[in-house]
Amino acid sequence: VQRFGTAAVGRLFGPIMTIWFVTLAALGLPHLLKHPEILGAISPHHALSFAFDRPGIAFIAMGAVVLTVTGVEALYADMSHFGPKPIRLAWFALVFPCLTICYMGMGAMILVDPTTVDNPFFKMAPEWATIPLVILATLATVIASQAVISGAFSVSRQAVRAGILPRLKVKHTSKEEGGQIYIGTINWILFVGVLLLIGVFQSSEALASAYGLAVTGTLLLEITIFLLLAHFVWHAHPLKIALAVVLILGVEVVFFLANVAKILHGGWLPLLIAGAVVTVMLTWRQGAASVAERRARIEGPLSEFIEEIHARNIPRVPGLAVFIHPDRETTPLAMRQNLEFNGVLHERVAIVTIDNANLPHVRHVDRATVDNLGYDDGIIHINYRVGFNDSQDVPRAVHWAKDKAPEIELDPDTAHYFVSSLRLTRRDVPTLPKWRRSLFLWLSGNAASRTDVFHLPPERTIVMGGQLEL
Repeated sequence: VQRFGTAAVGRLFGPIMTIWFVTLAALGLPHLLKHPEILGAISPHHALSFAFDRPGIAFIAMGAVVLTVTGVEALYADMSHFGPKPIRLAWFALVFPCLTICYMGMGAMILVDPTTVDNPFFKMAPEWATIPLVILATLATVIASQAVISGAFSVSRQAVRAGILPRLKVKHTSKEEGGQIYIGTINWILFVGVLLLIGVFQSSEALASAYGLAVTGTLLLEITIFLLLAHFVWHAHPLKIALAVVLILGVEVVFFLANVAKILHGGWLPLLIAGAVVTVMLTWRQGAASVAERRARIEGPLSEFIEEIHARNIPRVPGLAVFIHPDRETTPLAMRQNLEFNGVLHERVAIVTIDNANLPHVRHVDRATVDNLGYDDGIIHINYRVGFNDSQDVPRAVHWAKDKAPEIELDPDTAHYFVSSLRLTRRDVPTLPKWRRSLFLWLSGNAASRTDVFHLPPERTIVMGGQLEL
């Protein structure tokens, strides 16, 4: 369903989730009204006195208590899809009050009848409502996973833009919102991962140990990154940072330590997954850097190549050739190969570099900049700057460069697009151990087609192959 767009999913899922949270409040409210004294539980002094009276039990309980707030993490996963305002509105107007009423109702019921502690949620409702509640809870569970799925899409695309994952085929599901995307590869990975989780843990109680460690570890990483940002970028006052360390980081460290004890009981799984993901990222980054260094030496400086063209008086044929290349300093490999193979060059040549900016969006009018490279020979360089929520659309880059290069006719609808392709072997990544070379070659071989990534028309796209032979 995700591939039809977050907006379409929201129209379908929104009403169901509204019914779910209203139902939670409706279940808890009668018990809350019968015993309003339960509202005193909101005061934190109960938790503090419990911690001082029974510190050992309280410490162990922290590992379970954290599971009541972990759902908030899923909201952040959807931040790039909806923005902060809808999430704040949904949280403070619906989710938070309904959850509070539900928890208060459960607490009041258990104090009156301790035997309901084994299954307080369903015990709040009459028996005839059990089946409808199970159905509604199942729907809510499926829908809640949507936030995690869409968040995985967003994070994966940003990792690709940062150069720590291979290219992925990204489908944009909205014409208005650049952050609403679908990545089939990530969807299948999540699907297989869920099946493995079910097979390994077989119950939600067993899975809770793995989940608690994963979430508290995430909380620690987030607050650490946030404090570094506040110190080095925002230059926040040291006292403010110290206060955040004591009040927020201190509590999260306790939550994390309470879950560390669960490593042997399922907490090992998120550590294993994290280790695998980091291994893939480091392997891809180091391997790609090694290949890029060797490739740059083969391609040679662009300025020398252009001077060679002038000196040899290379024939020029009609048309516009667009070469996708990561920088303006070296010669596109496909451009060099095309000249060597055909002995000609197009009379109009545009070298396009996709420049990934560290921000969500770049205004369309600010994206394309044109450089004639110091020559008046029909060869230009286009720098196309995009944010991590923007599409890497090369024909669109040519379109936006039209007005900025009046001396050369740029028509993306008639242009021919050239893509450089390299056949890699283990010898091409000598900086990696053997098993990581094999992993890098497998990642490279399964990367998405650049024709799809750059939105190139297949009927006018030429792939020129080569090898890294010095």
